[in-house]
Amino acid sequence: MSAQRDAHGRFIAGNTLGCLGAAVTVRRYRHKLSEWGRKGYEAVVDKYFNGSFDAANEWLAKKGQHAQDQLNGYEQFYFTFPDPGPHPAHIQTPTNAEINASGELPF
Repeated sequence: MSAQRDAHGRFIAGNTLGCLGAAVTVRRYRHKLSEWGRKGYEAVVDKYFNGSFDAANEWLAKKGQHAQDQLNGYEQFYFTFPDPGPHPAHIQTPTNAEINASGELPF
């Protein structure tokens, strides 16, 4: 073991290596993490909701309410929130070739 760590491998108080941990990294780059999160959310809104933040927020709130009901087991006893389904951009109408291949009627 080095002089910086104890017998269990933990850092000893007053060491010079402990300050290089994740807490310092997060503190140093918090503004960057926030910026990356915002850019990611904007990309999802542009891709799946045609740039409509209102539609994205509404869908996300409904999805969260449905997930909360499922998590707590409320669907057995109380009114539950319905599942809003996938992102609107993920809903695709089948083509005629797909309908003919599956044998299902389109009505």
